[in-house]
Amino acid sequence: MITIFEVPGKRKSGQGTLAQSVNASGVIAGYYVDAASLFHGFVRSSNGTITTFEAPGAGRGALQGTAAYGINAEGNIAGGYTDASTVFHGFLRTP
Repeated sequence: MITIFEVPGKRKSGQGTLAQSVNASGVIAGYYVDAASLFHGFVRSSNGTITTFEAPGAGRGALQGTAAYGINAEGNIAGGYTDASTVFHGFLRTP
């Protein structure tokens, strides 16, 4: 079975929702790229509720922002963000 989902919002070509990791409970972590080419993290619960988030210090310009890459059984999310100076950083988001 394939379940299609999108983080709500208007997109243009080359942008949209990217699921990166799923845990055994069916919770998905990933990121999406908005119409301004800004990256945002998201977590999708097993019931389909999507919560978006930004890492503290994440830049707000094009090709900056937050990306979630992995989620473990406890719901901890690992990822990275790019700040306003285009420097990359890692983060851990706890539930």
